[in-house]
Amino acid sequence: MPAAVRAEALRLAPGFLAEEWLFKKGRRLPAGRDVRIAGEVNVLQRVHKAPGGFLRATLVLKAGLLEQVSLSGDFFCYPLDALERLEGRLTGAPLEKAAELLEAFYAGGVEFPGVAVADWLEVLGAKGRG
Repeated sequence: MPAAVRAEALRLAPGFLAEEWLFKKGRRLPAGRDVRIAGEVNVLQRVHKAPGGFLRATLVLKAGLLEQVSLSGDFFCYPLDALERLEGRLTGAPLEKAAELLEAFYAGGVEFPGVAVADWLEVLGAKGRG
């Protein structure tokens, strides 16, 4: 890389690495949606920015149970099937048990670098419920 380009990158880096830039650039996404389908059935869509990446959840909540769970985002996980296993662990469970299930899941040796149990609770809409 030419010295002039490197110098310019170093000059600009503090501004582009600041939280104000990282978290406010572009259109802000809503924290989520909660749509009642019928009776006790709700479809929830949530997003959350964790240090390890952006988390997305689409959930079908029926009478307090996580009937369907779809998780995605731009984070890493180990082993590679950890996200699919997490979805399976949460599906059919009461939302109020999410914290307990996540703690046990993390204790089982999976890794989501930069994504803590609290981040998953936030995106599940279960923060403060566990």
